[in-house]
Amino acid sequence: MTAGPCSLSGNGEDGRLAPPSVQTPPGTDGTIGRQGPAVRTGRLGTLEVSTVRLIHFTIQEYLSAHPDIFSTPHSLVAEICLTYLNSETANAIQADSSSSIHDTPFLEYCSLYWGIYAKGQLSDRAKSLALELLQGNDDHISTQLLLRQVRGPRLGTFGTNFCFSGLHSASFFGISEVVTTLIKMECCDINGGDIWGRSPLSWAARNGHGEVVKILLGREEVKPDKLDNDGATPLSYAAEYGHEEVVKILLEREVNPDKPDHGGQTPLSYAAQNGDEGVVKTLLGREEVDPD
Repeated sequence: MTAGPCSLSGNGEDGRLAPPSVQTPPGTDGTIGRQGPAVRTGRLGTLEVSTVRLIHFTIQEYLSAHPDIFSTPHSLVAEICLTYLNSETANAIQADSSSSIHDTPFLEYCSLYWGIYAKGQLSDRAKSLALELLQGNDDHISTQLLLRQVRGPRLGTFGTNFCFSGLHSASFFGISEVVTTLIKMECCDINGGDIWGRSPLSWAARNGHGEVVKILLGREEVKPDKLDNDGATPLSYAAEYGHEEVVKILLEREVNPDKPDHGGQTPLSYAAQNGDEGVVKTLLGREEVDPD
């Protein structure tokens, strides 16, 4: 999927999918960008290849008089997405009403990408809106849309009880400030497992969010070796997805670096299988790791 600032790809088979591939959102270089060679015209401007050329001089005058209007594009888009997700319209859509979410591309876009923009730039308003959304995250339609993208069609076999808390979501996207605030609010189980048994730490490790991993590990009650339903640990995910720095952070805690999951795969075997030389060397630096 390439409709947004990141790609949430997956095969829908085992839930272990590539983490978001973050790209620079359009418009951060002073122009309003688009993909493709098409030219579209409207009342305000002409969209030609990758630049919007304004037609009406009053628009130019307004933008010239307000040079800071697009100074924080990431947080601005995050605020727009979160405002919509917190609206009565979005809240009225039930997670179990699949027929209600057809032909709603803006709902899907907001659900998948608000966190990417918020991580890139978090204003006070975006943070407040995010906390409002995340305190009722588990049964919100945006949760279903996000997990469907990660898990694929098989998500349907789990019904609508995803157990995906606001802390899971903030850790998934790697939004450090929101993670810290949610922990202080004590509104989420910091070790709680979602429908796959994955803790917030597992999601942060899987997606390579080192700062969030450090924040979570800074809490005494966090279980750094917590197993999910597949027997995988946060270290397993960090190693599988090639996040060397996260692997190093986790190894500073009392974790089993050679713990096999239910399929017999260890962090080392995942790293070797994916050709991540740096992760392999880091793991082999531990005496407990069996190279065979």
